[in-house]
Amino acid sequence: MLLEPAPVAAAETTAAAATPAAAARVSVTELLRDGSRLKAWLAAHSPEIRAARARLSQSSADTRTSRLLPNPVLDASLGNVPVSETNPPGLGFNETAIYTVGLSE
Repeated sequence: MLLEPAPVAAAETTAAAATPAAAARVSVTELLRDGSRLKAWLAAHSPEIRAARARLSQSSADTRTSRLLPNPVLDASLGNVPVSETNPPGLGFNETAIYTVGLSE
């Protein structure tokens, strides 16, 4: 987009509005007079503002998720289970099996 000073005469304004290229041009004076129009033009044409909005959106999402509690995880495992006679013979389940239980975030 090309910024240029506003035309002085009203006839120039209507003639400029009739050409297709004039639709892409924006008057700096008009933008500076109308804050909401300047804000909209900058939002549409400034990569820095788009990047800042993306960072703001990301930080807002991070803030929302930081208040959440992590899901707890329950782990259990069982190993070394005897399927036949133990060596040495006569050992019970509690003497041969290896088991663990854990809870973590």
